[in-house]
Amino acid sequence: MFKWGLVLCIVAAAGIAVWVYLHLNDEIRARVEARLAEHYSQFEVSVRSARLVEGKGYEIRGLSIRDPSQEGDQIELLHLDEVFIECDGNIEELISGKFNIRRIIVRRPTLRATRRGDGQWNVARLLPLPKFGDERPLGPDSPQVRIEDGTIHLADLTRTGANSVELREVNLTLTPRLADLSGAAEPRGTTLAIEGTLSNEHLQRFDLSGWLDPVSKRWSIAGAVKKLRITPELHSALPFDLTGPAEALRWLRGTGQLQFSADFDPARPVAFQYNITARLSDGRYDDPRLPQPLTDISARMRIDNGSLEIEDLEAKCGPAKLTRGHMLRHGHAAGSPMELSARITGFQLDQRWLVLAPEPVRTSWHKLLPAGTFAAELAARFDGQRWNTSL
Repeated sequence: MFKWGLVLCIVAAAGIAVWVYLHLNDEIRARVEARLAEHYSQFEVSVRSARLVEGKGYEIRGLSIRDPSQEGDQIELLHLDEVFIECDGNIEELISGKFNIRRIIVRRPTLRATRRGDGQWNVARLLPLPKFGDERPLGPDSPQVRIEDGTIHLADLTRTGANSVELREVNLTLTPRLADLSGAAEPRGTTLAIEGTLSNEHLQRFDLSGWLDPVSKRWSIAGAVKKLRITPELHSALPFDLTGPAEALRWLRGTGQLQFSADFDPARPVAFQYNITARLSDGRYDDPRLPQPLTDISARMRIDNGSLEIEDLEAKCGPAKLTRGHMLRHGHAAGSPMELSARITGFQLDQRWLVLAPEPVRTSWHKLLPAGTFAAELAARFDGQRWNTSL
């Protein structure tokens, strides 16, 4: 009787342990889902499963944040395939609600960022982030967050006919740090230091670093792009407008290398500011207004909020060759002042080029009917009202 009683006790204890384990994981899932639903009350939050990994932490799977105000693919704002929270991972920690979180690993997340018709990005509503552990705000001792193999879909509803951009293989590390932020209302605060890489069909590799302030929603990013494949499809997919002379880049193809910096501060008159420097090689320009395409294009470029500059421009157009090309545009609005200069050799006079010439040139052409091949030095300045040209 003692032996059989011992066996029955062991079986009963094992059954109770399994029952508690299964219900414990259900309780963890429900608690995580309730915590996130309380923080993101404007969204629909669901968690497929969660479990305690004894001595290591908690594993959460199938976390989804949905925006009921959207339709179609945009309804799911964020999906996290797996989240692992590294901590002590024991029952005492779970009962007390105080977690000594060391690191959070997010695997295979998908973020759908959309700029709505009012110009605001939907992902801005995900900030500030939920508080960690014992409800302390983000601080230097907060856990590091690592994102592995993520996907970001960018869409801009303010642009007619714009395509979406998909960024793949997103790997980011977010490390809380105490930093001195110039221009802030409070000069010192905790930010998330950002280091990462990503890629997509238009670029080989995208390296970036910077910081994010989840409270003020300010951020600053800098980095470099290796082997950017420039195509009209890339232009149409960009999540912001290129206007003025930059709009003409839609006809450009080639390979580029670039460095960039960008920052956002909602308290500034111009919240988003950027600066991009790039080098183009093996370029081709197929503007339908040109009688012949431009080939073998190379140049250095710089663009920011207030100007566009192209230096050391070289190109071929049939037998003609353009060298020492330079353009500086002050502003991106129609009619912005600009300066042009270039040297041209081997250019054959052809009436088809008249479509690009100002009215005085067209009038003189029909009077003189010139023919031949020439070389020229060109300098032109537009003050916003009229051109002043030297040839």
